[in-house]
Amino acid sequence: MNTIFLVQARLGSSRFPGKLLAKLKNDHTLIDIQLYRLLLSSFITRENLFILTTDQSKDDHLFNYLTERQFKVYRGSEKDVYQRYSSFLQEMGITSDYICRICADNPFIEPEFINQLLMTADQAEKPIDYLSFMNSKGQPVILTHYGFFSELINFKAFLSAQELDLSLYQREHVTPVFYSSGFYTPFLLPIPEILNNYQIRLTIDTEYDAAIAKNILHSFDTFDFNYRDILKYLDSKPDILDEMNTNIEKNKK
Repeated sequence: MNTIFLVQARLGSSRFPGKLLAKLKNDHTLIDIQLYRLLLSSFITRENLFILTTDQSKDDHLFNYLTERQFKVYRGSEKDVYQRYSSFLQEMGITSDYICRICADNPFIEPEFINQLLMTADQAEKPIDYLSFMNSKGQPVILTHYGFFSELINFKAFLSAQELDLSLYQREHVTPVFYSSGFYTPFLLPIPEILNNYQIRLTIDTEYDAAIAKNILHSFDTFDFNYRDILKYLDSKPDILDEMNTNIEKNKK
């Protein structure tokens, strides 16, 4: 089974401009840490990993930063993110069985969960349109802010969505059409039960999020840790867990 891994990345965040190049531990930026952790997955190499950024001048620095580090970068539409993906696939002449979509603002992305998605798809009796995780409420994790998860989309299903009248929301967020439109059949794995006992927000949307991430990252000697290590750390630091919960409530407003 062939899979390509596509990281959606840009510097133009309204709440935290330039966040992907913010230093979270020593000289390591958010995007550095995520890419390091992605390459811990047994399925990901520099050959099947691509970063998809925008064609806007404000992302020139990100493009240069990543290409200098010998990562493969493609530039496309800023607002129509579905088209950015679609144009990349067509212009590069890429074919695959699945696309793994990864949001770049998740430095704590969990390689173990990526591996689980790929193994599930590989063992399925027939191709799956959309594969990811859900919490105990049945909510797809892409609609949460855990920061651990990615999404797997069937390659043919992804391209077929071009024939649909996608809304601006669906084009901006890329995958809602696959898990909520009724045109496709999603398959959602339950997250580990222990995660349902925590309010976790590790996606980096604001400088407040980044401050919490820095505290967590500085507790580890390397970036080779897993979600269980993070939960163990949070259990030992109730003040940080309280800050995270406050941050979740703040972002609901």
